[in-house]
Amino acid sequence: MNKIFEKYLILNYVVSSYVKALLLSLAAFTLLFAALIPTGVYNRIESVLDLKYNSPFVLIPLYGFIALSGICFFIGFLLYYYKYKRSRSKGTFQEAFSKIISDKPIGKD
Repeated sequence: MNKIFEKYLILNYVVSSYVKALLLSLAAFTLLFAALIPTGVYNRIESVLDLKYNSPFVLIPLYGFIALSGICFFIGFLLYYYKYKRSRSKGTFQEAFSKIISDKPIGKD
């Protein structure tokens, strides 16, 4: 497994980021429930919102986070390939741009 992560650094970064985010959100929700359950607030909220597995209060954030993580994953791969996997050969734009930059200003020697 370490060989795969060493070969594909982006995979290592993505997996470690997801694990860290999962652990942080797990800790945050644990603290939230630890505060709400003893006070009795959670029981009142649960009965009012009807928090079941198919409740819109559960499904809408779930689908929203799934969509956002997909978009972030896609944008991350685009940025990774733009930064690390682009061609190192000089294209016509780079050649023309380097000529403009390297030209001496008019009237100066």
